Amino acid sequence: MTKFEDTKLTNEELEQVAGGNAGECALESEFFNDLGYNIQPMGFLYMEFNWEEGSAKVKEGWAHFGVDCHIAKSVKNEYYIDGKKVSRREAFRYAAYKAGKPGVYDDDYSKCAL
Repeated sequence: MTKFEDTKLTNEELEQVAGGNAGECALESEFFNDLGYNIQPMGFLYMEFNWEEGSAKVKEGWAHFGVDCHIAKSVKNEYYIDGKKVSRREAFRYAAYKAGKPGVYDDDYSKCAL
């Protein structure tokens, strides 16, 4: 047995190793474009190397749809609607309905916004 065999990561820890918040924000920028709120599409590498600019654009995108998103590079995003903390899934669904495009969420993002 190697020294790593008994070490297991939680899903949350694994998400951070595999991209974490940069990955979340990259997907969210794509989501906003699909909803018709055109911001520069930002992939994972863009987010990694342009964190301040990219995360500000994502925060602005959420605000456009009435969601207050607290973004920090080292932790998962937190989402608030009318001051109430909601899940990422709820925030995605809310934004899609606000944009009048619930099918965008249901068809393309429901499995991603966990």
